[in-house]
Formats: sequence, C-alpha cells, structure tokens
Amino acid sequence: IICADGGYNHAVKNDLEIDYIVGDNDSIINKPDNIKSKNFSKDKNETDMHLSLNLGRKLNFKYFRIYGGYGNRPDHFFANIQLLIDCSQKKETATLVADKFNVYVLNNSSIIFNQSEASNIVSIFSLNQAAYGVKIKGLKYELEDSVFYDNYPIGTSNETTGKDFFISVKNGKLIVFCYDKISNNKFSIKYYN
Repeated sequence: IICADGGYNHAVKNDLEIDYIVGDNDSIINKPDNIKSKNFSKDKNETDMHLSLNLGRKLNFKYFRIYGGYGNRPDHFFANIQLLIDCSQKKETATLVADKFNVYVLNNSSIIFNQSEASNIVSIFSLNQAAYGVKIKGLKYELEDSVFYDNYPIGTSNETTGKDFFISVKNGKLIVFCYDKISNNKFSIKYYN
C-alpha cells in the first residue's frame, strides 16, 4: 500500500498496513518515522498520486487500485483520470475506486466483467475526438464496430442484464464508469497492440 500524502490519514483510519508514504507532506497528519517515505518539494511537476504510481512501477507493479482518487476537488479527479490514461498507455491495469462507482480507461483494448461482481449502470465515453471499433456485448444496449465521439455522449447509462459483459475499442480510448459497484469487481483487460 502506497499512500499519496494525505492518503495516509485515511489508511490509518481504516487500519491498513502501509508500505510507503509519497508526496510533499502538505496534507498528512502526524507522519510516522517507522514507515518508508519518499519526500518531494511542493514545487514539482507531478501530483502526489502520480509520484505514488511511479514508485509502484519502480517496484515492478502493473496492477493499480486508486482509492480516494475522486476526493472533493473535480480538478484532482480529472488529474487522476489522466493518470488512468497514462496507465492504459503503459498497458497497466488500473482502477479508480470511488464510494459508489469504479472508473476504468481502455486504450486499444477490451475489458470483460463478471456480472456477479459487476454494477447496474455502466456509462462509456470517448476520450479521443473519435474512438473506432467500439463493441459492447452483454449490456442492455449492445453495439458492434461503432464509433464514439468526444462530443456525443451516446454511452450514458447503459445497464447490466444479469450476464457477463464485454466492452472493447480497437482504435482509441474509452472511459468506463461502473456504478453501484461491489468493491472487488472481477474483470480482465486485453490489449490489442
């Protein structure tokens, strides 16, 4: 468990065993001496979350679950979506876990969800001007070889149907929101390139 600065405060409240604390220490309360830490200046180009992901990469991890990445500030949430994009470009598996939904980014890839662990509402949007070869199977509204555009939210509020579901994009990036999630979604991502 790598805590991005003030994430340490939340980890302590949840009795988690922490491996590292990373950041500029501007929001951490009572930083302990017995946990490894990577300290940075407040004047830096990367967010504390970005620095935490980079440490995870140095430790050879390729699967990330980001907790607390939704927070109270829309700009921080957007920054964390950009980090999900970065993970997808590096062919890593990353999930942003919020209280009532999970967020995933697909980049020339597909994702399969086990329905018994999945959500009720699924919304899918393009992160490119156009995302090509979009396929949706197992949801109420299915598509085959479709194009999603960044200015036309056709993927809003799809619904699960009681079976596994599949979302893929051949050329482009999609962001997927799964609502009413169960915390341990079973899913797998396959990259095309």
